[in-house]
Amino acid sequence: MTEELLARWREAQDKLKQAKEALDDFQQFVVKFQEEQAKIAEKLQFPSVAGLDHEAFKQFLNQPYLLMPRRQDSWYVVVPKFVDMQLGWLEWTTPSYNVFVINKYVRWMAPLPHEIEERLGPTPTTQAKVVDGLLKVSAGMEEQAWQRYRKYLYKRDQFGIRIKRGYERHLLSSLIQDGYLPFTPRPVDEEDLNPPPVGFEPLPHQKEALDLWFRWGAVGVYWPGGMGKTYLGAAICAMIKGKKLVVVPNITEKEQWQVYLRKFNARDVQLETYSAWHKVQGKDYVLIIYDECHRLPAPVWSRFATVESKYRLGFSATPYREDGREDLIIALTGYPVGLSWEHFLQAKAIRKPRIICKVVSTDREKLSVLEDLLKIPMKTLIFVELIASGEKIARHFNFPFVYGNTKDRLDVINKNLVTVVSRVGDEGISIKDLERTIEVEFLGGSRRQETQRAYRLLHSVKPEISHTVIMTVNELDQFGRRFLALEEKGFKVEYVT
Repeated sequence: MTEELLARWREAQDKLKQAKEALDDFQQFVVKFQEEQAKIAEKLQFPSVAGLDHEAFKQFLNQPYLLMPRRQDSWYVVVPKFVDMQLGWLEWTTPSYNVFVINKYVRWMAPLPHEIEERLGPTPTTQAKVVDGLLKVSAGMEEQAWQRYRKYLYKRDQFGIRIKRGYERHLLSSLIQDGYLPFTPRPVDEEDLNPPPVGFEPLPHQKEALDLWFRWGAVGVYWPGGMGKTYLGAAICAMIKGKKLVVVPNITEKEQWQVYLRKFNARDVQLETYSAWHKVQGKDYVLIIYDECHRLPAPVWSRFATVESKYRLGFSATPYREDGREDLIIALTGYPVGLSWEHFLQAKAIRKPRIICKVVSTDREKLSVLEDLLKIPMKTLIFVELIASGEKIARHFNFPFVYGNTKDRLDVINKNLVTVVSRVGDEGISIKDLERTIEVEFLGGSRRQETQRAYRLLHSVKPEISHTVIMTVNELDQFGRRFLALEEKGFKVEYVT
Protein backbone atom coordinates (compact mmCIF):
# COMPACT_ATOMS: atom_id res chain seq x y z
CA MET A 1 0.00 0.00 0.00
CA THR A 2 2.88 2.37 0.88
CA GLU A 3 4.50 1.82 -2.53
CA GLU A 4 1.18 2.44 -4.26
CA LEU A 5 0.65 5.70 -2.35
CA LEU A 6 4.21 6.77 -3.14
CA ALA A 7 3.68 6.04 -6.84
CA ARG A 8 0.45 8.04 -6.82
CA TRP A 9 2.18 10.92 -5.01
CA ARG A 10 4.95 10.96 -7.62
CA GLU A 11 2.39 10.87 -10.42
CA ALA A 12 0.52 13.79 -8.84
CA GLN A 13 3.78 15.74 -8.49
CA ASP A 14 4.58 15.16 -12.18
CA LYS A 15 1.13 16.34 -13.22
CA LEU A 16 1.41 19.39 -10.97
CA LYS A 17 4.77 20.22 -12.54
CA GLN A 18 3.30 19.88 -16.04
CA ALA A 19 0.36 22.08 -15.08
CA LYS A 20 2.70 24.78 -13.72
CA GLU A 21 4.77 24.66 -16.90
CA ALA A 22 1.63 24.97 -19.02
CA LEU A 23 0.44 27.91 -16.90
CA ASP A 24 3.83 29.63 -17.26
CA ASP A 25 3.69 29.16 -21.03
CA PHE A 26 0.19 30.58 -21.14
CA GLN A 27 1.15 33.60 -19.01
CA GLN A 28 4.10 34.29 -21.31
CA PHE A 29 1.76 34.07 -24.29
CA VAL A 30 -0.63 36.57 -22.66
CA VAL A 31 2.21 39.02 -21.96
CA LYS A 32 3.47 38.71 -25.55
CA PHE A 33 -0.05 39.17 -26.92
CA GLN A 34 -0.57 42.30 -24.81
CA GLU A 35 2.77 43.70 -25.96
CA GLU A 36 1.91 43.07 -29.62
CA GLN A 37 -1.52 44.56 -29.06
CA ALA A 38 0.04 47.73 -27.65
CA LYS A 39 2.47 47.95 -30.58
CA ILE A 40 -0.36 47.65 -33.09
CA ALA A 41 -2.35 50.35 -31.30
CA GLU A 42 0.65 52.69 -31.33
CA LYS A 43 1.78 52.02 -34.89
CA LEU A 44 -1.56 52.05 -36.65
CA GLN A 45 -2.13 55.46 -38.19
CA PHE A 46 -5.03 56.48 -40.36
CA PRO A 47 -4.06 59.85 -41.86
CA SER A 48 -7.01 59.71 -44.26
CA VAL A 49 -9.49 59.47 -41.37
CA ALA A 50 -9.96 62.84 -39.75
CA GLY A 51 -10.42 62.97 -35.99
CA LEU A 52 -9.41 59.37 -35.20
CA ASP A 53 -9.42 58.87 -31.43
CA HIS A 54 -6.39 56.67 -30.77
CA GLU A 55 -7.34 56.03 -27.14
CA ALA A 56 -10.78 54.84 -28.22
CA PHE A 57 -9.12 52.62 -30.82
CA LYS A 58 -7.01 51.01 -28.09
CA GLN A 59 -10.22 50.28 -26.19
CA PHE A 60 -11.69 48.77 -29.35
CA LEU A 61 -8.75 46.34 -29.53
CA ASN A 62 -9.58 45.20 -26.01
CA GLN A 63 -13.27 44.60 -26.85
CA PRO A 64 -13.79 44.43 -30.65
CA TYR A 65 -17.51 43.67 -30.59
CA LEU A 66 -20.88 45.15 -29.62
CA LEU A 67 -23.37 43.25 -27.46
CA MET A 68 -27.02 44.26 -28.05
CA PRO A 69 -30.28 42.92 -26.57
CA ARG A 70 -32.35 40.87 -29.04
CA ARG A 71 -35.22 39.54 -26.97
CA GLN A 72 -35.58 37.94 -23.55
CA ASP A 73 -32.46 35.93 -22.70
CA SER A 74 -31.02 36.50 -26.20
CA TRP A 75 -28.44 38.97 -27.56
CA TYR A 76 -26.86 40.10 -30.81
CA VAL A 77 -23.06 40.26 -30.99
CA VAL A 78 -21.85 42.56 -33.78
CA VAL A 79 -18.25 41.83 -34.83
CA PRO A 80 -16.17 43.48 -37.60
CA LYS A 81 -15.33 40.95 -40.31
CA PHE A 82 -11.60 41.48 -39.89
CA VAL A 83 -11.88 40.11 -36.31
CA ASP A 84 -11.75 36.30 -36.33
CA MET A 85 -14.45 35.56 -33.76
CA GLN A 86 -17.10 32.82 -33.96
CA LEU A 87 -19.93 33.07 -31.43
CA GLY A 88 -23.23 31.22 -31.31
CA TRP A 89 -25.19 31.42 -34.57
CA LEU A 90 -24.46 33.78 -37.45
CA GLU A 91 -27.76 35.60 -38.00
CA TRP A 92 -26.75 37.87 -40.88
CA THR A 93 -23.76 39.56 -42.42
CA THR A 94 -22.95 42.90 -44.08
CA PRO A 95 -19.88 43.84 -46.16
CA SER A 96 -18.22 44.98 -42.91
CA TYR A 97 -19.81 43.10 -39.99
CA ASN A 98 -20.93 39.67 -38.83
CA VAL A 99 -23.98 39.61 -36.55
CA PHE A 100 -24.21 36.59 -34.24
CA VAL A 101 -26.99 35.51 -31.90
CA ILE A 102 -26.15 34.09 -28.47
CA ASN A 103 -28.14 33.00 -25.44
CA LYS A 104 -27.43 31.31 -22.14
CA TYR A 105 -26.91 27.81 -23.50
CA VAL A 106 -24.36 28.90 -26.13
CA ARG A 107 -21.69 28.83 -23.40
CA TRP A 108 -21.96 25.02 -23.40
CA MET A 109 -21.33 24.91 -27.13
CA ALA A 110 -18.13 26.93 -27.49
CA PRO A 111 -15.96 29.18 -25.29
CA LEU A 112 -17.08 32.80 -24.97
CA PRO A 113 -15.04 35.91 -24.11
CA HIS A 114 -15.01 36.63 -20.38
CA GLU A 115 -16.87 39.92 -20.78
CA ILE A 116 -19.76 38.19 -22.55
CA GLU A 117 -19.86 35.42 -19.95
CA GLU A 118 -20.27 38.10 -17.27
CA ARG A 119 -23.18 39.72 -19.11
CA LEU A 120 -24.91 36.38 -19.57
CA GLY A 121 -24.83 35.94 -15.82
CA PRO A 122 -23.78 32.96 -13.69
CA THR A 123 -24.82 29.40 -14.47
CA PRO A 124 -27.25 27.91 -11.92
CA THR A 125 -25.73 26.32 -8.84
CA THR A 126 -28.90 24.34 -8.13
CA GLN A 127 -30.11 21.26 -10.01
CA ALA A 128 -33.28 20.67 -12.01
CA LYS A 129 -33.96 17.61 -14.12
CA VAL A 130 -36.82 15.70 -15.76
CA VAL A 131 -37.10 12.04 -14.73
CA ASP A 132 -40.00 9.67 -15.45
CA GLY A 133 -42.60 12.42 -15.78
CA LEU A 134 -41.32 14.30 -12.73
CA LEU A 135 -39.47 17.58 -12.30
CA LYS A 136 -36.86 16.99 -9.60
CA VAL A 137 -35.05 19.99 -8.12
CA SER A 138 -32.56 20.74 -5.36
CA ALA A 139 -33.87 20.84 -1.79
CA GLY A 140 -35.44 24.19 -0.96
CA MET A 141 -36.11 25.05 -4.60
CA GLU A 142 -39.49 23.30 -4.89
CA GLU A 143 -41.69 26.37 -4.48
CA GLN A 144 -39.57 28.48 -6.85
CA ALA A 145 -39.70 25.75 -9.51
CA TRP A 146 -43.45 25.29 -9.04
CA GLN A 147 -44.09 28.99 -9.59
CA ARG A 148 -41.69 29.41 -12.53
CA TYR A 149 -42.75 26.34 -14.52
CA ARG A 150 -46.37 26.15 -13.34
CA LYS A 151 -47.87 26.00 -16.86
CA TYR A 152 -46.07 22.68 -17.48
CA LEU A 153 -46.90 21.14 -14.07
CA TYR A 154 -50.03 19.81 -12.40
CA LYS A 155 -49.26 18.28 -8.99
CA ARG A 156 -46.73 18.05 -6.16
CA ASP A 157 -46.31 14.91 -4.08
CA GLN A 158 -43.68 12.98 -2.13
CA PHE A 159 -41.98 11.84 -5.35
CA GLY A 160 -41.46 15.30 -6.85
CA ILE A 161 -43.36 17.72 -9.08
CA ARG A 162 -45.48 15.95 -11.70
CA ILE A 163 -45.37 17.21 -15.31
CA LYS A 164 -48.48 17.54 -17.44
CA ARG A 165 -48.70 14.77 -20.04
CA GLY A 166 -47.09 15.89 -23.33
CA TYR A 167 -45.31 18.91 -21.79
CA GLU A 168 -41.95 17.29 -20.98
CA ARG A 169 -40.33 18.69 -24.16
CA HIS A 170 -41.55 22.23 -23.41
CA LEU A 171 -40.28 22.02 -19.83
CA LEU A 172 -36.88 20.75 -21.01
CA SER A 173 -36.63 23.74 -23.34
CA SER A 174 -37.42 26.19 -20.52
CA LEU A 175 -34.88 24.54 -18.21
CA ILE A 176 -32.17 24.80 -20.85
CA GLN A 177 -32.98 28.47 -21.48
CA ASP A 178 -32.69 29.10 -17.73
CA GLY A 179 -29.20 27.61 -17.74
CA TYR A 180 -29.86 24.06 -16.55
CA LEU A 181 -28.62 20.88 -18.17
CA PRO A 182 -31.63 18.67 -17.41
CA PHE A 183 -30.00 15.30 -18.00
CA THR A 184 -28.36 13.24 -15.29
CA PRO A 185 -24.60 12.72 -15.64
CA ARG A 186 -23.90 9.03 -15.10
CA PRO A 187 -20.34 7.71 -15.37
CA VAL A 188 -20.16 4.57 -17.47
CA ASP A 189 -20.02 1.53 -15.20
CA GLU A 190 -16.98 -0.68 -15.86
CA GLU A 191 -19.22 -3.71 -15.52
CA ASP A 192 -21.09 -2.56 -18.64
CA LEU A 193 -17.93 -2.52 -20.76
CA ASN A 194 -16.32 -5.01 -23.10
CA PRO A 195 -12.69 -4.56 -24.18
CA PRO A 196 -12.24 -2.10 -27.09
CA PRO A 197 -12.84 -3.87 -30.42
CA VAL A 198 -9.94 -5.03 -32.54
CA GLY A 199 -8.94 -2.34 -35.04
CA PHE A 200 -10.37 0.58 -33.04
CA GLU A 201 -7.67 3.26 -33.00
CA PRO A 202 -9.25 6.57 -31.93
CA LEU A 203 -7.72 9.85 -33.03
CA PRO A 204 -7.12 12.50 -30.32
CA HIS A 205 -10.50 14.21 -30.80
CA GLN A 206 -12.26 10.83 -30.73
CA LYS A 207 -10.37 9.84 -27.57
CA GLU A 208 -11.44 13.14 -25.96
CA ALA A 209 -15.10 12.50 -26.78
CA LEU A 210 -14.85 8.90 -25.59
CA ASP A 211 -13.33 10.01 -22.26
CA LEU A 212 -16.12 12.59 -21.81
CA TRP A 213 -18.70 9.93 -22.55
CA PHE A 214 -17.11 7.62 -19.96
CA ARG A 215 -17.41 10.52 -17.52
CA TRP A 216 -20.96 11.72 -18.31
CA GLY A 217 -22.69 8.76 -19.95
CA ALA A 218 -24.63 11.26 -22.12
CA VAL A 219 -22.80 13.22 -24.82
CA GLY A 220 -23.67 15.06 -28.03
CA VAL A 221 -20.87 15.04 -30.62
CA TYR A 222 -20.90 17.83 -33.23
CA TRP A 223 -17.73 17.39 -35.27
CA PRO A 224 -17.52 18.27 -38.96
CA GLY A 225 -18.38 15.59 -41.48
CA GLY A 226 -15.61 13.06 -42.04
CA MET A 227 -14.26 13.27 -38.48
CA GLY A 228 -15.42 9.76 -37.54
CA LYS A 229 -18.70 10.08 -35.64
CA THR A 230 -20.13 6.81 -37.01
CA TYR A 231 -16.76 5.10 -36.52
CA LEU A 232 -16.76 6.12 -32.85
CA GLY A 233 -20.41 5.18 -32.33
CA ALA A 234 -20.00 1.71 -33.82
CA ALA A 235 -16.92 1.09 -31.66
CA ILE A 236 -18.87 2.13 -28.55
CA CYS A 237 -21.66 -0.27 -29.54
CA ALA A 238 -19.07 -3.05 -29.54
CA MET A 239 -17.72 -1.90 -26.16
CA ILE A 240 -21.09 -1.81 -24.35
CA LYS A 241 -22.73 -4.98 -23.09
CA GLY A 242 -26.46 -5.49 -23.45
CA LYS A 243 -29.10 -4.13 -25.83
CA LYS A 244 -28.25 -1.09 -27.93
CA LEU A 245 -30.45 1.08 -30.14
CA VAL A 246 -29.14 3.25 -33.00
CA VAL A 247 -31.70 5.63 -34.52
CA VAL A 248 -30.99 7.13 -37.97
CA PRO A 249 -33.01 9.32 -40.37
CA ASN A 250 -33.22 7.01 -43.38
CA ILE A 251 -32.28 3.72 -45.00
CA THR A 252 -29.15 5.22 -46.57
CA GLU A 253 -27.70 5.86 -43.14
CA LYS A 254 -28.74 2.39 -41.99
CA GLU A 255 -26.56 1.00 -44.76
CA GLN A 256 -23.68 3.24 -43.63
CA TRP A 257 -24.00 2.11 -40.00
CA GLN A 258 -24.20 -1.56 -40.95
CA VAL A 259 -20.76 -1.29 -42.55
CA TYR A 260 -19.16 0.03 -39.35
CA LEU A 261 -21.09 -2.26 -36.99
CA ARG A 262 -19.83 -5.24 -38.99
CA LYS A 263 -16.31 -3.80 -38.95
CA PHE A 264 -16.23 -3.90 -35.13
CA ASN A 265 -18.38 -7.03 -34.81
CA ALA A 266 -20.88 -5.13 -32.65
CA ARG A 267 -23.60 -7.46 -31.33
CA ASP A 268 -27.12 -6.96 -29.96
CA VAL A 269 -27.66 -3.67 -31.83
CA GLN A 270 -31.13 -2.66 -33.04
CA LEU A 271 -30.82 -0.24 -35.98
CA GLU A 272 -33.98 1.76 -36.76
CA THR A 273 -35.11 4.94 -38.50
CA TYR A 274 -36.93 7.75 -36.72
CA SER A 275 -40.17 6.56 -38.34
CA ALA A 276 -40.01 3.20 -36.48
CA TRP A 277 -41.30 4.34 -33.08
CA HIS A 278 -43.63 1.32 -32.90
CA LYS A 279 -40.58 -0.97 -32.90
CA VAL A 280 -38.95 0.59 -29.83
CA GLN A 281 -41.90 1.80 -27.76
CA GLY A 282 -41.88 0.33 -24.26
CA LYS A 283 -38.40 -1.22 -24.61
CA ASP A 284 -35.34 -0.59 -22.44
CA TYR A 285 -31.77 -0.28 -23.69
CA VAL A 286 -28.34 0.04 -22.14
CA LEU A 287 -27.32 2.56 -24.83
CA ILE A 288 -29.18 4.69 -27.37
CA ILE A 289 -27.39 6.55 -30.17
CA TYR A 290 -29.30 9.31 -31.97
CA ASP A 291 -27.63 9.91 -35.32
CA GLU A 292 -28.36 13.28 -36.97
CA CYS A 293 -29.73 14.27 -33.57
CA HIS A 294 -30.75 17.74 -34.79
CA ARG A 295 -33.94 15.92 -35.84
CA LEU A 296 -34.72 14.81 -32.30
CA PRO A 297 -36.52 17.99 -31.06
CA ALA A 298 -39.19 17.70 -33.79
CA PRO A 299 -42.60 17.00 -32.20
CA VAL A 300 -42.88 13.56 -33.85
CA TRP A 301 -39.31 12.39 -33.24
CA SER A 302 -38.83 13.76 -29.69
CA ARG A 303 -40.70 10.77 -28.25
CA PHE A 304 -37.56 8.72 -28.98
CA ALA A 305 -35.91 10.72 -26.19
CA THR A 306 -38.35 9.13 -23.71
CA VAL A 307 -37.14 5.58 -24.46
CA GLU A 308 -35.47 4.22 -21.33
CA SER A 309 -31.69 3.89 -21.55
CA LYS A 310 -28.77 3.94 -19.17
CA TYR A 311 -26.48 5.85 -21.54
CA ARG A 312 -26.95 7.97 -24.67
CA LEU A 313 -25.05 9.59 -27.53
CA GLY A 314 -26.09 12.15 -30.14
CA PHE A 315 -24.28 12.82 -33.44
CA SER A 316 -24.66 15.77 -35.82
CA ALA A 317 -22.49 18.12 -37.85
CA THR A 318 -25.35 20.62 -38.11
CA PRO A 319 -27.05 21.35 -34.77
CA TYR A 320 -29.36 23.92 -36.36
CA ARG A 321 -33.14 24.03 -36.47
CA GLU A 322 -35.30 26.46 -38.39
CA ASP A 323 -37.93 26.23 -35.61
CA GLY A 324 -35.49 27.60 -33.01
CA ARG A 325 -35.34 24.42 -30.91
CA GLU A 326 -31.55 24.08 -30.86
CA ASP A 327 -31.65 24.06 -27.05
CA LEU A 328 -33.52 20.75 -27.11
CA ILE A 329 -30.75 19.10 -29.12
CA ILE A 330 -28.57 19.43 -26.02
CA ALA A 331 -31.39 18.64 -23.61
CA LEU A 332 -32.20 15.36 -25.32
CA THR A 333 -28.69 14.06 -26.05
CA GLY A 334 -26.14 15.19 -23.48
CA TYR A 335 -22.99 17.15 -22.78
CA PRO A 336 -22.01 18.95 -26.01
CA VAL A 337 -18.63 18.17 -27.58
CA GLY A 338 -16.97 19.61 -30.68
CA LEU A 339 -19.21 22.52 -31.66
CA SER A 340 -16.22 24.80 -32.07
CA TRP A 341 -14.39 23.72 -35.25
CA GLU A 342 -11.50 26.15 -34.90
CA HIS A 343 -8.96 23.51 -33.87
CA PHE A 344 -9.98 21.24 -36.78
CA LEU A 345 -9.40 24.10 -39.21
CA GLN A 346 -6.11 25.14 -37.61
CA ALA A 347 -4.84 21.57 -37.70
CA LYS A 348 -6.03 21.31 -41.32
CA ALA A 349 -7.97 18.21 -40.33
CA ILE A 350 -10.77 19.41 -42.58
CA ARG A 351 -10.50 21.21 -45.88
CA LYS A 352 -12.67 24.05 -47.02
CA PRO A 353 -14.35 23.18 -50.32
CA ARG A 354 -14.73 25.90 -52.88
CA ILE A 355 -18.32 27.09 -52.47
CA ILE A 356 -19.94 28.85 -55.42
CA CYS A 357 -23.40 30.36 -55.78
CA LYS A 358 -24.13 30.52 -59.51
CA VAL A 359 -26.84 33.15 -60.00
CA VAL A 360 -29.14 32.85 -63.03
CA SER A 361 -32.19 34.81 -64.17
CA THR A 362 -34.75 32.02 -64.55
CA ASP A 363 -35.33 28.36 -63.64
CA ARG A 364 -34.86 27.41 -67.30
CA GLU A 365 -31.24 28.55 -67.18
CA LYS A 366 -30.45 26.10 -64.38
CA LEU A 367 -30.38 23.11 -66.72
CA SER A 368 -28.01 24.92 -69.13
CA VAL A 369 -25.64 25.82 -66.28
CA LEU A 370 -25.78 22.24 -65.01
CA GLU A 371 -24.95 20.94 -68.49
CA ASP A 372 -21.90 23.25 -68.68
CA LEU A 373 -20.67 22.10 -65.25
CA LEU A 374 -21.00 18.44 -66.19
CA LYS A 375 -18.69 18.89 -69.19
CA ILE A 376 -15.86 18.43 -66.70
CA PRO A 377 -16.15 14.76 -65.63
CA MET A 378 -15.76 14.13 -61.91
CA LYS A 379 -17.46 12.22 -59.10
CA THR A 380 -20.62 14.29 -58.50
CA LEU A 381 -23.85 14.35 -56.53
CA ILE A 382 -26.65 16.50 -57.99
CA PHE A 383 -29.17 17.48 -55.30
CA VAL A 384 -32.83 18.14 -56.03
CA GLU A 385 -35.85 18.80 -53.82
CA LEU A 386 -38.70 17.44 -55.95
CA ILE A 387 -38.92 13.83 -57.15
CA ALA A 388 -40.25 15.02 -60.54
CA SER A 389 -37.20 17.26 -61.00
CA GLY A 390 -34.84 14.44 -60.12
CA GLU A 391 -36.48 12.12 -62.63
CA LYS A 392 -36.37 14.83 -65.33
CA ILE A 393 -32.64 15.52 -64.83
CA ALA A 394 -31.82 11.80 -64.62
CA ARG A 395 -33.63 11.14 -67.92
CA HIS A 396 -32.06 14.14 -69.66
CA PHE A 397 -28.47 13.15 -68.79
CA ASN A 398 -29.02 9.39 -68.44
CA PHE A 399 -27.91 9.38 -64.78
CA PRO A 400 -29.29 7.20 -61.98
CA PHE A 401 -31.67 8.87 -59.52
CA VAL A 402 -31.50 7.91 -55.84
CA TYR A 403 -34.60 8.70 -53.78
CA GLY A 404 -36.85 7.13 -51.14
CA ASN A 405 -37.77 4.03 -53.13
CA THR A 406 -34.21 3.27 -54.28
CA LYS A 407 -32.67 0.07 -52.91
CA ASP A 408 -28.94 -0.27 -52.17
CA ARG A 409 -28.49 3.49 -52.42
CA LEU A 410 -24.82 3.56 -51.46
CA ASP A 411 -23.99 0.91 -54.07
CA VAL A 412 -25.73 2.96 -56.77
CA ILE A 413 -23.81 6.10 -55.79
CA ASN A 414 -20.46 4.32 -55.49
CA LYS A 415 -20.80 2.61 -58.89
CA ASN A 416 -21.66 5.76 -60.88
CA LEU A 417 -19.62 8.86 -61.66
CA VAL A 418 -22.64 11.17 -61.42
CA THR A 419 -25.80 10.52 -59.39
CA VAL A 420 -28.92 12.62 -58.95
CA VAL A 421 -30.15 12.46 -55.32
CA SER A 422 -33.19 13.69 -53.43
CA ARG A 423 -33.21 14.67 -49.75
CA VAL A 424 -32.21 11.10 -48.84
CA GLY A 425 -28.66 12.12 -49.75
CA ASP A 426 -28.59 15.17 -47.48
CA GLU A 427 -27.32 13.31 -44.41
CA GLY A 428 -24.96 10.53 -43.47
CA ILE A 429 -23.51 9.67 -46.89
CA SER A 430 -19.74 9.18 -46.81
CA ILE A 431 -18.28 8.98 -50.35
CA LYS A 432 -14.49 8.98 -50.18
CA ASP A 433 -13.93 9.82 -53.87
CA LEU A 434 -16.58 12.56 -54.07
CA GLU A 435 -15.25 15.65 -55.87
CA ARG A 436 -18.26 17.87 -56.44
CA THR A 437 -21.78 18.54 -55.20
CA ILE A 438 -24.30 20.60 -57.16
CA GLU A 439 -27.61 21.89 -55.82
CA VAL A 440 -30.29 22.54 -58.44
CA GLU A 441 -33.17 22.64 -55.95
CA PHE A 442 -33.31 23.13 -52.18
CA LEU A 443 -35.59 23.59 -49.19
CA GLY A 444 -36.07 27.37 -48.97
CA GLY A 445 -33.67 29.08 -46.56
CA SER A 446 -32.75 25.97 -44.57
CA ARG A 447 -29.26 26.50 -43.20
CA ARG A 448 -29.14 22.96 -41.90
CA GLN A 449 -29.79 21.47 -45.34
CA GLU A 450 -27.18 23.72 -46.96
CA THR A 451 -24.49 22.67 -44.51
CA GLN A 452 -25.44 18.99 -44.68
CA ARG A 453 -25.17 18.95 -48.47
CA ALA A 454 -21.89 20.86 -48.55
CA TYR A 455 -20.46 18.69 -45.76
CA ARG A 456 -20.80 15.56 -47.91
CA LEU A 457 -17.50 16.79 -49.36
CA LEU A 458 -15.75 16.76 -45.98
CA HIS A 459 -15.73 12.96 -46.13
CA SER A 460 -13.78 13.00 -49.40
CA VAL A 461 -10.08 12.25 -49.78
CA LYS A 462 -9.86 14.01 -53.15
CA PRO A 463 -7.50 17.04 -53.31
CA GLU A 464 -9.94 19.38 -55.10
CA ILE A 465 -13.54 19.59 -53.90
CA SER A 466 -16.30 22.05 -54.75
CA HIS A 467 -19.93 22.77 -53.86
CA THR A 468 -22.04 24.73 -56.36
CA VAL A 469 -25.55 26.05 -55.73
CA ILE A 470 -27.50 27.19 -58.81
CA MET A 471 -29.96 29.92 -57.73
CA THR A 472 -32.19 32.38 -59.50
CA VAL A 473 -31.97 36.03 -58.49
CA ASN A 474 -35.29 35.74 -56.67
CA GLU A 475 -34.16 32.61 -54.82
CA LEU A 476 -30.98 34.35 -53.68
CA ASP A 477 -33.02 37.29 -52.36
CA GLN A 478 -35.42 35.02 -50.50
CA PHE A 479 -33.20 32.14 -49.44
CA GLY A 480 -29.63 33.49 -49.41
CA ARG A 481 -29.60 33.02 -45.63
CA ARG A 482 -28.90 29.33 -46.39
CA PHE A 483 -25.23 30.26 -46.65
CA LEU A 484 -25.00 31.86 -43.20
CA ALA A 485 -24.30 28.57 -41.42
CA LEU A 486 -21.39 27.90 -43.80
CA GLU A 487 -19.98 31.40 -43.31
CA GLU A 488 -20.37 31.00 -39.55
CA LYS A 489 -17.94 28.05 -39.68
CA GLY A 490 -15.41 30.06 -41.72
CA PHE A 491 -16.35 28.88 -45.24
CA LYS A 492 -16.40 31.59 -47.94
CA VAL A 493 -19.08 31.77 -50.61
CA GLU A 494 -18.29 33.05 -54.12
CA TYR A 495 -21.21 34.64 -55.96
CA VAL A 496 -20.97 34.25 -59.74
CA THR A 497 -23.35 35.61 -62.37
